Amino acid sequence: MQVAILQTEDKADLKLLAEVARKMGIRFKVLTEEQKEDIGMGLLMKEADRSEKVSENEIMRKLADPTINVV
Repeated sequence: MQVAILQTEDKADLKLLAEVARKMGIRFKVLTEEQKEDIGMGLLMKEADRSEKVSENEIMRKLADPTINVV
């Protein structure tokens, strides 16, 4: 199975794409904002460096320090 993600701000363009896809027998789905965020988070997690380990104490210390911006 092949998947393509298309993005447009124009609802008329989206409707046209949906019509063309249906006529071609291609399944079509409009994603919710939450689904788009989930895909983005999944991509970030896939790219994350997992070679370096951080202790729970280190994480808790940084979360407790108001001068450290963890975002």
